[in-house]
Amino acid sequence: RTVLFAEMDLQSTVPPIFRELLQVMPRRPPQLKKVLRKPPKVASFVNVEKEIPTEDDLREQERQELLRDSARTNALSIVAKKLLSETKIPVNARIVVVGASDCGLSFLESLLSIPHLLFNSLTLLAPGGLEYHHSHHLPLVAGSAAYSHNELRRIMLELRVRILDSRMVQIDRQQRCCVLHDGSMLPYDYLIVGAGLQDDALHSLRIRSWGVEHVTDGYRSVNGCMSAADPSIRDLLVEGGTLVKSLIWNPLSYAVVYGRSLHAYCVVQGLLMRKVPPTKIILVLPPRLQDDSQQLSVDAFYAGDEVEIKIHNILKSMDMKVYEGYSLLGIQQDNRQRLKALILEDHTNEIAFYKSSAEDAGAKAEAGAAPKSGKVRCGIMEDFGVSPNNLRQKLLACRILITADAVNVDPDIFNSVHGNGLVYDGRLIVDHNFKTTDDAIFGAGSLCEFSRRFKRKNAERYLR
Repeated sequence: RTVLFAEMDLQSTVPPIFRELLQVMPRRPPQLKKVLRKPPKVASFVNVEKEIPTEDDLREQERQELLRDSARTNALSIVAKKLLSETKIPVNARIVVVGASDCGLSFLESLLSIPHLLFNSLTLLAPGGLEYHHSHHLPLVAGSAAYSHNELRRIMLELRVRILDSRMVQIDRQQRCCVLHDGSMLPYDYLIVGAGLQDDALHSLRIRSWGVEHVTDGYRSVNGCMSAADPSIRDLLVEGGTLVKSLIWNPLSYAVVYGRSLHAYCVVQGLLMRKVPPTKIILVLPPRLQDDSQQLSVDAFYAGDEVEIKIHNILKSMDMKVYEGYSLLGIQQDNRQRLKALILEDHTNEIAFYKSSAEDAGAKAEAGAAPKSGKVRCGIMEDFGVSPNNLRQKLLACRILITADAVNVDPDIFNSVHGNGLVYDGRLIVDHNFKTTDDAIFGAGSLCEFSRRFKRKNAERYLR
């Protein structure tokens, strides 16, 4: 029953014995009170006397305050007397985890919690770093529900795992190494792909988010087009930054938030917290995704949800424009290659035009193209011809576009997987041991799907 424990912070000096200690996983205090409250001596609500707290009550109150103190980030490490006489087995295999998703972080936490193993070479590829590295910024996107910032600090990954702020763009299976976006090579013995799925609205237009350093072949980067999945979006929209000041003071500068996910509503709240006027923010809600075979719908609300209706009414009461039923078809750029306007397809009235109406529009412009117009009015939708699907097109002028809609695989991850012969059938295919067709490459999380040999009762859908 005798243990040696050490309580330390990330900023403190770590003693050499830290490698011999076993990390205690952070625990959350219970939310339900199972012990019923004792009835007061005076059964009147007017003059209920305050009972003098006992020593046990004070001790319990202090314990609860320590548990709920969000400022405390100290981590607890212990080692029992029994473990001091047992030698830890060193594991020198180079294990590389791609993506700081909940799946990747929980995998590393599971490895580090094994008491009789000592992992000497753990590497995490985390573009933008860990979540709490951005805690000094105002909130902008939805965080993880699996790890809070303080819980992530208490795991102390930075002291036991090499964290690289980099992005994998290719895999060399013969040499067993990852090619990073700066051209450097990262060798591995075991590669775990747990990058998850990212917002796909810009990728469908062959556009990479403005803050991503590496632009995939066949894609382009547009000044003003950003994705909620971009790790550097907080730096681009920093409080008092150039873009935020432009939204506040420039009457011609508008921000469009596109998507139905929880990230979209968090971005709207983040812009309001950065003092952006509600009249300069436009929320565009695309049609609900019907087929999720490739893209995965992440709508924050169901159709007709009362909470969604209430939120939209609140936004409209703040003079914020909310357009529902418009899908993003393309963008327009000005002579400085900055974002100028969005081309949207109107799905609010899904009635195809007759050929006669298309011919009338073709008298003003070529078939499938939009008629030339003069100066575009900012923040207002204007007619812009007919789309290839015979639906009305709209033009919406804006300076900033932030997408947060249905998710899909990242283009760099897809090229790395598909270009190396790993089976990809809408998702990365793994077996019952989460192993791909390469014995050294494993996958887990929302990016992966089990082989078609494993089916659920509904044979039309595969296990994901």
